[in-house]
Amino acid sequence: MRYGEGLLEEILRRTDIVQLVGRRVRLSRKGRVFWGCCPFHKEKSPSFKVENERRNYKCFGCGAGGNAFKWLQETEGLSFVEAVERLAGEAGVELPKWTPEDEAREAKRKSLYEIVELACQFFEEQLRARAGGKARTYLASRGLDEEAVKRFRLGFAPDAHAALIERLQAKNIPPDDMVAAGLARAGEGGRPARAGSDAKRITTNDDDASAGGASDGDAIPNAGGASDDVASPNGDDDASPSDDDGRDGPSAPVRA
Repeated sequence: MRYGEGLLEEILRRTDIVQLVGRRVRLSRKGRVFWGCCPFHKEKSPSFKVENERRNYKCFGCGAGGNAFKWLQETEGLSFVEAVERLAGEAGVELPKWTPEDEAREAKRKSLYEIVELACQFFEEQLRARAGGKARTYLASRGLDEEAVKRFRLGFAPDAHAALIERLQAKNIPPDDMVAAGLARAGEGGRPARAGSDAKRITTNDDDASAGGASDGDAIPNAGGASDDVASPNGDDDASPSDDDGRDGPSAPVRA
């Protein structure tokens, strides 16, 4: 994350979102709330609400909504970082210096998110394929329907040597990056070795898009990655997505 959650909250706290939105939208006050016609779709009756108390805007017509950062992104086409810098300057909040080393780390972090997302898609495809039939039956026996499978982004790691590694190599992913993302182990001669097989997998999703991390729902590096403790569907463990704390995207493989 480029900027800490506390710093982002401080910027939002110091930003008058009513004033910010009011630069583009004519707002009328009704109690503590301001209303106007939504700038994102045509309407005759105001259904667009802005609140300083909640520090957000919301349209009840088209569903558009968010905080001050999102407002600048949607109305001015700024990136998240650009929106943070703009509002920080207006609010008088000093941002930490961003060095070339920081930029390199950020680029590396983003690349790992992209690599894990490729792996997540691979596991999801395998669960839907013929090889994932036994895993689908098991998940159904645990009361996990198709909606739950999609929500938790469940996937199946087939008992095929280096299947995932071959997929990533086809996408020109360097071996070192596979290892860094927790998707493989360093093998002999610098070649990546597979992390596990014949197991149902879950990737952890990042729901903190507002903090400048991955996009909402993105798979997180090292989620259920290289582990010696991946079991086959014939095991007898009782772990399931519902055994986690109820949030989307438990971080460990589900054993059958």
